[in-house]
Amino acid sequence: MGDGTAAMKEKTLEGIFEQLDKNGVKRIMVSFSDMDGRIYHPVLLYNGSAEDKNRIAEELQYGGQRDGVANGWLPTDGSSFPGFDLDTCQSDMVIAADLDTFRIWKRKEPAPDGKVQEETVAHLWGDIKNPDGSEYACCPRTILKRAVALAKEHGVVFTAGSEQEFFVSKVPRRLVHIDDAIYYQEVPIWLSDAALDMRARGIETDYIHHEVAASQFEIRVKYKDALSKADDVLLYKIALQEAARLQGLSITFMPKPQDGINGSGMHVHWGMFSEDGKNLMHDPESKTGFSREGEGVVAALMHYANESAIVHNPTINSYRRLKPGYEAPTVVCWGSKNRTAMFRQPAERTRIENRVLDGVGSPHLKFALLIHAALYGSVIHAAQYGAECELDAPVKENVFHSDVVNRRGLDAVPQNFGAAIKAAKNSNFLKEAFGERAYNRFMDLREQEWSEYKKDTRFQSEAIKLAWECKRYWDR
Repeated sequence: MGDGTAAMKEKTLEGIFEQLDKNGVKRIMVSFSDMDGRIYHPVLLYNGSAEDKNRIAEELQYGGQRDGVANGWLPTDGSSFPGFDLDTCQSDMVIAADLDTFRIWKRKEPAPDGKVQEETVAHLWGDIKNPDGSEYACCPRTILKRAVALAKEHGVVFTAGSEQEFFVSKVPRRLVHIDDAIYYQEVPIWLSDAALDMRARGIETDYIHHEVAASQFEIRVKYKDALSKADDVLLYKIALQEAARLQGLSITFMPKPQDGINGSGMHVHWGMFSEDGKNLMHDPESKTGFSREGEGVVAALMHYANESAIVHNPTINSYRRLKPGYEAPTVVCWGSKNRTAMFRQPAERTRIENRVLDGVGSPHLKFALLIHAALYGSVIHAAQYGAECELDAPVKENVFHSDVVNRRGLDAVPQNFGAAIKAAKNSNFLKEAFGERAYNRFMDLREQEWSEYKKDTRFQSEAIKLAWECKRYWDR
């Protein structure tokens, strides 16, 4: 498979067909996601015939317009996806495959007879577009692409490294622990193998370790550009869920499937570079270790933190995690090497670690917000006002202690889903980052969710409320 994946850099249909034939591929998955981070996988069937080559060539590339409708790409019914805003009467859309993301790997799944089925599949990411081939306003990948393009206009490239935590359970939709281990203790062999297997999918895994809570793990993944990293965040979930099913187990990325233990987050290490590779965030001679641009980035991330909470922590369950005592951020601040701060500057001082994000929802929307905030705090603010955003002094103390919070006057994160919705209401920052139509759809989804939750769990115990959350978010 190594030779095959290397040759995929050709990014042409001819090169793709060559690799399909060489590796005996019969199925091509074209994945996309909605505004809630759900992943969808229509599958193209391929037998190597000229007829299939012609059909797939049409389904994977744009062939211009005919009578105002895109000729080529995959047609779909956009009203069938909960995270979009399309009505059944006007729901014809197309899935535009991104040939640059083409990869081939082996996947396994349990067969009905208890044996393991293995196949070699091809995979591409796709964007949802309007019938005429124009951009669809609520496609998360398109929203992130626009943010990446805006950064490029300013000569900036953003990179991200991720630490996605997750729980492994004996059963789905309820956490039944597979171990009682603690931080840095044993990792199951099958899970280590799954982390290695991710590399065939282009996910550059670094190391895996047991996390603080029982049955909780984390795999560190190396840096990539923002778009590729957002794609990988979703592929990471798919790969782990497939591996767990082979063991008769279940994996969840929901932030807090059980009260009284540490929750799962998605720590993102955020870097800012020039197009020629210069680190724009770091200045070894400065007091903070950040450049002026870097200080502006961190200041803006803090400034927009609570408006962004509904995106970075997009579920009702998210706010069970953001409570004191469980190593999750509870106030908006930054600190050097301070793991109680929302934004932590690692020891080498070349980037910023955002510790508030969780692994549920759309990574494309999360990263789009990070880019817009970072650009505003650095290059855009400097262009408008002659200087970058001012960064407050770092917090050195443990902010889980209330006296530190009161003395410094630190703002608390939203304490529940309703507070997060309120903080994002009429946010010009979110509207600018997403576009007004996508912003309105995203907020409608959150308000519907909050309304359903309050209706379904009114007068119910915390255990019943948590069961509602597990049922809704377990597979996100």
